Amino acid sequence: MREFARVNLRLTLFRTALITLAELSANRYISPVFKLTSLPANII
Repeated sequence: MREFARVNLRLTLFRTALITLAELSANRYISPVFKLTSLPANII
């Protein structure tokens, strides 16, 4: 049972790391596009 918990924790950490990486890379690409699309709205 303890072994299962250890594997489960490792999977959770791995999943969290993957999600964090995905969000960081998405922010890097989406953020400039989002700023560009929100600029005209600010001008208006």
